[in-house]
Amino acid sequence: MANRKARAHLALGVIALFVGMWILSSGCEREPAEQQNRLLAQIDSLKSVVTMQAEELANLPQADRPMVISNYQLKELREMGLEDPQADLAEDLRHRKDLFPAELKSELGGTFGFYDPDGIVLLTTKWVLASFDDGHRLGHMLLEFSVTDGGKIDWKLIAWAIND
Repeated sequence: MANRKARAHLALGVIALFVGMWILSSGCEREPAEQQNRLLAQIDSLKSVVTMQAEELANLPQADRPMVISNYQLKELREMGLEDPQADLAEDLRHRKDLFPAELKSELGGTFGFYDPDGIVLLTTKWVLASFDDGHRLGHMLLEFSVTDGGKIDWKLIAWAIND
């Protein structure tokens, strides 16, 4: 009789072991799929956050946007004599009609100029990408600049294009 009880307990133990293994294995098969679904949902959520942030960034005024130039490079420009490099360069360009090539002709009596200070993008401590227009046509210039003693800015036209 004791032998019979031992066999019954052993059989119940083996059955319990198989049932437990079956439950664990079926749970493991479903868990990765559930985990994958959770991760995909998190990815979708992060994509929407990135999209919203990109839209917010696009709506910021140029002055509030991240700059191409680093803070270290801004510090270098300040040490060269520019108190506020972005504003100083934009202001200097506003008065520089001599940078426009002779073959660039304005239309309908307009005069090309660097009218939009937000259209001046500092690329490095030597280069600026500057938008210009005449009220009818828009273009861009890649300009090289150097700062001499006292903050005087010298310019050299590297390339230009007009958006026709």
